[in-house]
Amino acid sequence: TGVDLAGASLHEADLTGAILTGANFRYSVLDHARIPRTALTYADFTGASAREADFSGSHFDSSILTDAAFMSADLSHALFTNVRETESATLSGAKLNEANVLESTFLANNFSKSNLASSTFINARIESCVLDFADMTMSKFERTQIVNSSLHGVNAAHAEFLSTDLSGSELRSGVFTDSLLKGCGLRGVGAVGAQFQ
Repeated sequence: TGVDLAGASLHEADLTGAILTGANFRYSVLDHARIPRTALTYADFTGASAREADFSGSHFDSSILTDAAFMSADLSHALFTNVRETESATLSGAKLNEANVLESTFLANNFSKSNLASSTFINARIESCVLDFADMTMSKFERTQIVNSSLHGVNAAHAEFLSTDLSGSELRSGVFTDSLLKGCGLRGVGAVGAQFQ
C-alpha cells in the first residue's frame, strides 16, 4: 500500500515527483495542487476534492475516482487505464485534451463543459453521464459505449466514432460537422437540431 493521505488538507500542495502509487487520498482536499506527470496506479481519490488541480500527464491506472470532484482540473495528456470505480465523479470544466482512456468505465459522471479535444477513448464505457457543451473536436472513440448520456450542445467536429454505441444518448443541438460515425449503434438516439453536414 502507498502513503496514507486520507482527509489531508493539501490545498496548493506541490507533489511533483512524489511516489504516489497506491496512495490513499480519500476525502482529502487537493484543490489547486500540483501532481503532474505522476504514476497514480491504484490511488484512491474517493470523495476527494481536486478543483483546478494539475494532473497533466499523470497516469491513472486502476485508480478509484468515486464521488471525487475534479472540476476545472488539468488532466490534459493524462492516461487512464482500467479505471472502473468512477461513479458520480465530477469533471465539469476539466481539461482532458489529448488524454488517453483505455479499458475504463465512467458511470454517472459530469463532464459538462469539459475539454476533450483530441482525446482518445478505446474500449471505454461512458454510461449515464452528462457531457453537455463539452469540446470533443478531433477526439476519437473506438469500440466505446457512450450510452444513455447527454451530449447536448457538444462540439464534436472532426471527431471519429468507430464501432461506438451511442444508444439512448441525447445529441440535441450537437455539432458533428465532418465527423466520422462508422459502425455505430444509434438506437433511441435523440438528435434534434444536431448538425451532421
